[in-house]
Amino acid sequence: SAAASAQDYDAESGEGIDLRENLGLGKGRFSDAYLSRADASYLNYGWIDYRQYRAGIPIFKRYDAFGNYLTEGYEVYHMEEYRAASEGQSASTLMKGRFYQNWLRHLIIADDAYGGWSSRVMVGDAIRTPFTPLTLDMARFNGVRWDETSANNRFTFLLSRFSDPLKLDLKDQLGPSGESAEVNDGLYLFGGHWESRVGDFLVLGGTYVNLHRFDGTRGFSTNTRKGLASPYTYPKRVLVRFQDDSPEDGIGGAVVYDVRALIHLRENGRERYLEAAPDAVTVTDGVIETARYREATGRYLDANGRQWPVSVDYAFDVPDSTVGIKVSAVVANDYRILIRQDHTYANPQTGASASRSTSYSTIRRAAGNVRDLSNQCWVTFEHGMETGMEILGMNADLKAAGFRVRGEVARSTNYYQYAADSGERDQYEDYAAFVTATRKVQGLSLILEGFSIGPRFTSYAVKSAAREHAEAVVDPDPEGVSMALSDSRTVGAMYYFNDARQDPVSTDAQSGGNKTNTPIYSLVDDNDDMDQWPDDWVQDWDVANREVKYLESDAGIYPFFDFDADGFADNNRNRNQYADYEEPFLMYFSDPREFYFGVDLNNNSRIDAWEDDDQPNYPYGKDERGFHAVLNADLLLGLQGGLGRCDLWQPAGGGRTEVTYARLAYRNTFRGTGSVRADHESKWVMDDVANPYFTFLVEESEDGRLLPEQVYVPDLLVARDSFINRGLVHAAWQPALHSNLDAKFRYELNHQHRVDGDGGMIQEADRLNYLGFLLKADYTRSFGRLVVMPRAKLQYERQTRRSLDGALADEMMLVPILRVDYRLTARSQIRLGVQGCPLLPDRRVDYLDHDNDARQQDYVVTWFNQTNYEGYKIGTEAGVEYQRVDYDAPGHSDPGFVRYFLRMVAGVGSSKE
Repeated sequence: SAAASAQDYDAESGEGIDLRENLGLGKGRFSDAYLSRADASYLNYGWIDYRQYRAGIPIFKRYDAFGNYLTEGYEVYHMEEYRAASEGQSASTLMKGRFYQNWLRHLIIADDAYGGWSSRVMVGDAIRTPFTPLTLDMARFNGVRWDETSANNRFTFLLSRFSDPLKLDLKDQLGPSGESAEVNDGLYLFGGHWESRVGDFLVLGGTYVNLHRFDGTRGFSTNTRKGLASPYTYPKRVLVRFQDDSPEDGIGGAVVYDVRALIHLRENGRERYLEAAPDAVTVTDGVIETARYREATGRYLDANGRQWPVSVDYAFDVPDSTVGIKVSAVVANDYRILIRQDHTYANPQTGASASRSTSYSTIRRAAGNVRDLSNQCWVTFEHGMETGMEILGMNADLKAAGFRVRGEVARSTNYYQYAADSGERDQYEDYAAFVTATRKVQGLSLILEGFSIGPRFTSYAVKSAAREHAEAVVDPDPEGVSMALSDSRTVGAMYYFNDARQDPVSTDAQSGGNKTNTPIYSLVDDNDDMDQWPDDWVQDWDVANREVKYLESDAGIYPFFDFDADGFADNNRNRNQYADYEEPFLMYFSDPREFYFGVDLNNNSRIDAWEDDDQPNYPYGKDERGFHAVLNADLLLGLQGGLGRCDLWQPAGGGRTEVTYARLAYRNTFRGTGSVRADHESKWVMDDVANPYFTFLVEESEDGRLLPEQVYVPDLLVARDSFINRGLVHAAWQPALHSNLDAKFRYELNHQHRVDGDGGMIQEADRLNYLGFLLKADYTRSFGRLVVMPRAKLQYERQTRRSLDGALADEMMLVPILRVDYRLTARSQIRLGVQGCPLLPDRRVDYLDHDNDARQQDYVVTWFNQTNYEGYKIGTEAGVEYQRVDYDAPGHSDPGFVRYFLRMVAGVGSSKE
């Protein structure tokens, strides 16, 4: 039989011989009595399958640490750590095999269940991993995750070589040996989160997360959770910088009376201390020097015409035998203290030495924004390199007495060590907490929340490099400052490496990530659009070596303006460099953002839900403390009202926001033929806390590529003291079958009051007003295969400032559109579009500058086909477009073009209009 043909019979031994196993035998067996070893059997493949030799795929039998057989396969992941490593031995090895990518696509899962528990171990490059809002929330955790779950308990454990995790690009196939990276020092992340349910009224949770620097050449007991300073680092000079913590106000900056250092020396086993004065003092432009103190207030211009905080630097030379240095200073007013070091790096591979310097990092900040010297005090701190951070937190969710109460409290500790064997250590800690409570009864709801995120919680950083560089621009454009792609938006703890390491927010398949000596690590991502990429992760615009390659589907950051979750703004359906409300035909379905309404409690004239900032996704901002209370009530049928109060202040920054508001919201529908929505808010505001944001624009380059551009928009603080009325009325009506009317009226009226500060008047009494009106109408009529769709849109916007002559903006647009579709077959159509024509023009009027008045004509005709091909849905569009703009002003250049195009779209979904 065929089954028996795969096996022959050994007459001498009486045992079956598997011919397939025998294929690899070239000589005799151990039991042969003959000297001859030539015993190759004749093989006939008439009854058995030919077994291919393995070429280039190292698949072998695999065994565990005790010699037990596991499986026949390929090693796809390997992590190995030594403490302490021998000379020439790699202390930390991480390998991802070829088929970790080619077979498993960057994710391996092992699971089991026992005794009511379910267990799952995952290894991957991009595992969505949230613990709690204050401790850890990562869109792309790269490492090992182990989850355990029972009926009432859940537990997660994480482990990752955080500084060198091996990033792989799916677009590039790995070679036979896969990818590996070996290092002797770096950062490790480990931690866990537990939650337990108590009955049906309480959930309790606890979190511990540790990020520490290891040195694999040193022992296990030396590598503690606090971490170790960078090895082979020998400090030569320590520099302490004092600068204004609020340079934008130009008053009451850092005042420094005296600076001293106590240097701890260890020589020949003996300890001694040396008190030292600064060896050098360096000041920038703008520093005030007197006999008693130096004052650094405001900003100065550098040689490139950019503005930076005024500062004064004190330098201390340190002997080679130093194991610690404690700096003491008498300071006052609104100070910020930063520190860095110059050192020698002794490369262990080459034996050569090189001079290196770390970046400045903040070590202390003044509380508030003091300007009268009332906070004069001694400030003392140890100098060291950042070695680790740990977070301990508790969270709870309680339902009791009709209330739903949720909250969390967390403590973070940042560790430092002087770069020497047994160097002295320093640390600082801070807390974060929040609690929310909701109570609903018939027709009423009460919402309460209190919060506090300390200024040094997880790190002192509250501004990203992108924001600092944008603020360095003198007189920035209110519409936004274009950012360089090299400007990092990540806010977190900065660690220095003598040999450059992977940039946490970049990726490059060839080198395992772009390199930097000062990577910034954050355990809570800035991910305002909540997609698969953190907002500073380059895949959001696909950057290799910090330059755009091409536009990815996830390019851009559009928080809450991407309701279909396709990674692109909903007001740019054709994904080009123009918003849909600026494009012919598409503009009928899309409106400018000014015609939407939402909560704006930070008073920067942008809906809070749409803001893309540079902050980690904590539930509240860093260096913010306050409370918020809201009472909502159902007043009449369809009418709701609300009263609220929000108080927020910055413990270190000194800013404050106070908002008292009243809201009305009306919703109603009329027998299915119409609907009305009206929102109004009146609020009394005092706000000097800047809340800038970023926007993403898509621009076309000279070579035709569409490149995203990041734009920083400053907060002009137009509500330092204001009474603001804002709202939107939106009505939709279907007067007859296949016809629609849609109207919007949007307003924002800002009555500014005069504000006087210590240095003079800050804000004049003024009025800033915005009014917008929009009306749209369409009708659809079918005549057999012919469908006729006339449409029209009228849009008017006016923005004024009473103190200025005339308006800031005053524009009108009247757009007539005719759309005609003719169905040729079940799959093909001819489509014609006309927007503006000689008899009924597309009219644009600029009442501030009539030279911009124009008539526009757009004509498009296409052939459209949708079909199935090889299991795919194919949409094809071929056509021609003509556009012409005719300005009213004589001599004005009238642009125009003719465009021919052919597009084919393939997908697994359906092709739609």
